[in-house]
Amino acid sequence: MVKGITSRGLRWPLQNSALELGKPYAVSNEITEGEVYVSICHGVLLFISIKCEVMSNGQ
Repeated sequence: MVKGITSRGLRWPLQNSALELGKPYAVSNEITEGEVYVSICHGVLLFISIKCEVMSNGQ
């Protein structure tokens, strides 16, 4: 379990939250600002950022 998670610059920011392994929340958050801030008080957190490009119908 990761405790004391605070994040900014995301579509669904967290404030002093906890995440538990196997629970399907905070999985598909979206970056809304140029810079993202994430801090934790206890535990280990894996943060992966993937840049997705939207293709038009003409590709």
